[in-house]
Amino acid sequence: MLSDLRYALRSLLRAPGFTIAAVLTLALGIGANTAIFSVVDAVLLRALPYPESDRLVMVWDQLLKFGMPRRSPEYHTADAYRRLDNIFESTGGIFWFDDTLKSDGGSERVSVMTVSKEVFSMLAPGAALGRIFVPEEYRAGADRVVMLSHSVFMRRFGGDPATIGKSIRLGETSRRVVGVMTPDFEFNLRSGDVDIWIPVPLDTRRSWGNATRMIARLKPGVSLETAQAALSVAAKHVDETEHPYAGPHGEDAGYGVKVVTLHHQLLGEFRTVTLILLSAVAAVLLIACVNVANLLLARAVSREKETAVRRALGATGARLMAQWITESAVLAFLGGALGSVAAVWGVGLLVRLSPAALPGVAKIAVDGRALAFTMAVSCIVCLLFGLAPALASARMTWGTRGTTRTSRRAASVLITAEVALAVMLMIGAGLLLKSFWRLTHVDPGFNAAHLLIMRTEFTRNTSPTERVQFYTELREKLAMLPGVINATMGDLPLRGGGVNSGSGDPFGIRGKS
Repeated sequence: MLSDLRYALRSLLRAPGFTIAAVLTLALGIGANTAIFSVVDAVLLRALPYPESDRLVMVWDQLLKFGMPRRSPEYHTADAYRRLDNIFESTGGIFWFDDTLKSDGGSERVSVMTVSKEVFSMLAPGAALGRIFVPEEYRAGADRVVMLSHSVFMRRFGGDPATIGKSIRLGETSRRVVGVMTPDFEFNLRSGDVDIWIPVPLDTRRSWGNATRMIARLKPGVSLETAQAALSVAAKHVDETEHPYAGPHGEDAGYGVKVVTLHHQLLGEFRTVTLILLSAVAAVLLIACVNVANLLLARAVSREKETAVRRALGATGARLMAQWITESAVLAFLGGALGSVAAVWGVGLLVRLSPAALPGVAKIAVDGRALAFTMAVSCIVCLLFGLAPALASARMTWGTRGTTRTSRRAASVLITAEVALAVMLMIGAGLLLKSFWRLTHVDPGFNAAHLLIMRTEFTRNTSPTERVQFYTELREKLAMLPGVINATMGDLPLRGGGVNSGSGDPFGIRGKS
């Protein structure tokens, strides 16, 4: 083997042009696959970073006739689901809103998530600094406390441990900081990270709210199908006087319930896109393998005399195949090494381009698993592009036209396969680009050119008179700015869904019903 390896290195060094072309081609394919695999591994293959995450689920109501496949359960339906103690080990509720964090460093809009007392026991084992909420703090009338995300703790409070126990202003309310979450804790059900958590009791109709999402942990041994069946039965027995869509009336609205794993809830919209990318780069790698196989096959024909001399000296077909496989392995190793370096750069680019709501995006990296994947791909690539020229050289005899014709036929087949794969990949890329172009050129029904939008919000104790006065002065000052033609106030349609998935924000036109 060492003799074959030394001979392979000398042979490749004598043909630097061929070696560089083959290694760069393989590095492109292997590097792209390693980079995408790093994303797939961190996002899709690894378990969610929560205790026993395989048993965590989200529960949704459905009103299919109204285009609401996922709707937050109302209190009476959520209460019926919570009583299924043979299905759920624990249940909780969450919802979020934006508010203003005020401190010595100024004011900042932050994302606030309210949690019931069961949520942190399902998601977070503890705090990085201070503590998580205690049961007494979830009761109505309890002390107003908050937990900070690690990013807000570092950005707004400089990582000062003395922040624990201090009071901060969230909107118009003073709340005491009791803890800081760990840096790697994330729970994104919408775009952007959560900045602050506050405890709320969600055991009454008033406290539950229409925007509260229901999260639960299945009991050990309970399957998703079993939970779905039990929830469907419970939904049909909700009192019709409490829920207008329950019972027979619910069938007209397409009323039902849907339970999904938390993994699917967080990653469902990213799964298809990620797998499409993985398929595309796999096709690129296959094209690279076919291309290198063609180069090796042409090289085998050019080394026909060398092969004949080695046969005359007693080399067997198996011995010649081993030599060619060794050369292929050297090329695959060099391509894998260079591809790993390219993958590190590619992963950095992918992380910067990834949406903020993508779970696990901070953990995407070329780690040991990715390098093991690179080694496995390199071995497979070695067999893919090394087998054809190895077989051809083992059967080749100098001056024999049949073997030359066989090599040419094999090269023709490989070229045909390469062109077919390239055309297929180009067609797919063209269709995706066309879809992207159409999405970016959808006509909204109005001219959006040269328009800027600014969002304003008021504290709860701001009177209607003060709001009208503020808007009037703001509009006048904006209209006086250089380059501004006109300024106006109002709510915007087409902002996307409201508090429930599938429902849009209603809007009205003055003078129209």
